[in-house]
Amino acid sequence: MRGERPLPSIRSDRDFERARSEGKKIVRPSFTLFLRRNDLGVTRLGVRVSRKIGQAAGRNRLRRLLREVFRRSQDALPQGLDIVVLARKGLGDANYSSLEGEVREALSERPPRNRPSSGSRGRN
Repeated sequence: MRGERPLPSIRSDRDFERARSEGKKIVRPSFTLFLRRNDLGVTRLGVRVSRKIGQAAGRNRLRRLLREVFRRSQDALPQGLDIVVLARKGLGDANYSSLEGEVREALSERPPRNRPSSGSRGRN
């Protein structure tokens, strides 16, 4: 649908690391998702594609493909979520429809709840 805006991007390494270490991990054949609640009220997307996946043109194609799948799925996403996508080697040959199905299946799992910070777990 035209007129849909792209999801805001996760830009800082710190936010990427926070999502990876504290977020819910969902593994699929083509990618690994990390979902973490943020306090911004806006859902943000971060995509990482390793050099192991292929040459620059192919990696950029995969980034665009992933962003487009999430852009079209943003109505189904809860607000206030950081989503980090790490591409896996199986993604190299993916087409839009297969990737969209994998993403929808992964997102249908329960979104993460707010976790207490490590200092408030009630340890004695």
